[in-house]
Amino acid sequence: MTTTKLPSTTTKMTTTTTPGSSVGRYPDKVVGFYITLADDTVEGYHTGDDWDPKLYEYQQTGANVLFFTFVNPETMQVPKSFQKLAATRGTGVDGAIPKDTKVIFAIGGYSYSLDYNPWKWLTSQEKAEAMAEEVATWPERFGCDGIDLDIEEGAGSRPEAGSNLVHFVRRLRQLRPDIIVGQPAYGFPQVPAESDVINASWNVDSTSNNVADSVGLMVYEGTEALRYVDNYAKGAEQWEGFPIRVNVPRDAILLGCKGVTASQSIVTLADESIRQDLLGVMVWYASVRNGFQYEISWDASTSTDSQHAYVSAMQNFNAHMGK
Repeated sequence: MTTTKLPSTTTKMTTTTTPGSSVGRYPDKVVGFYITLADDTVEGYHTGDDWDPKLYEYQQTGANVLFFTFVNPETMQVPKSFQKLAATRGTGVDGAIPKDTKVIFAIGGYSYSLDYNPWKWLTSQEKAEAMAEEVATWPERFGCDGIDLDIEEGAGSRPEAGSNLVHFVRRLRQLRPDIIVGQPAYGFPQVPAESDVINASWNVDSTSNNVADSVGLMVYEGTEALRYVDNYAKGAEQWEGFPIRVNVPRDAILLGCKGVTASQSIVTLADESIRQDLLGVMVWYASVRNGFQYEISWDASTSTDSQHAYVSAMQNFNAHMGK
């Protein structure tokens, strides 16, 4: 998103090729908000700062996935704010996460990819696999369902990053077969590490290698994300030398949406997700109660029109899923 233990063992990695994409780890249709909870450049909201994040009501009813941003890739410490908000899931307290909402910890982001280059744990296969063994403990220790690999230009352009990121995910899969792994990418694939993960995750016939579960299109203007679906769904059918060499199944693709987006565009993205059998919509971004903002004009928490549309989109998806 743009803005800002066990001993290590080197193990032969195996994959399982299966039809489909997310193996039921995600809901069948997703409205997911990237919510701002930690940033080591924002006073009062550092990794170690202790404060009480609370969801707005529209985030409780208008989403079934929450991406917590961001884990600093330099330390890979789970922020206290992540831990506190995750612990509210299903409790019903003021601002709590609903019991069936998925919680995904986002690692990196645009600024952290530039400021920390390389990510130290991606400089060798051994370090990557050791970090996988640490991250495999996060669901029990901190209450998450998965991670989002938001490695962008800078750290994501290093030649060793992609192969080691793939080693990281494969080792993580061995240890936590049920964990969700999301891979965001620009509309036109341009970060080598992201492309390496995507190419390792699926095949030309759209079958899964059980690596990543989703590709999130980081395109946020109106309905523009729809224009870029085929860069991934038909990646193997593009021109010779195209960075994506596989066909990502459509039900693994999330459409990007800016937090403050016209309600009709949000409705269109939701309708097209159903019509084209896409995974759903991911929203960059939304602040929480007591929290901080990056860019006010992008923040879903400032627009009641957008909020109502996200709630409607979630109701549409629930009806489609028979809920």
